[in-house]
Amino acid sequence: MIEKDRKSKKFTMHCDQMGCDKMEQFDTRGDFRWMVKAAKEAGWKICKDMDFWNHTCPDCAEKE
Repeated sequence: MIEKDRKSKKFTMHCDQMGCDKMEQFDTRGDFRWMVKAAKEAGWKICKDMDFWNHTCPDCAEKE
């Protein structure tokens, strides 16, 4: 899940893997594309499964 704080324009990405509560905040001045790029560079996996987007933190991605 990705949330955007409209006031600070920061994005928070939450890991969607069961049992994981890791989240990371990205300050890309409200630019969604830059946030996705920054997240991938930080080791997050973002992929579409049917109609839903899945976000996997670096720790869970390493376990796969």
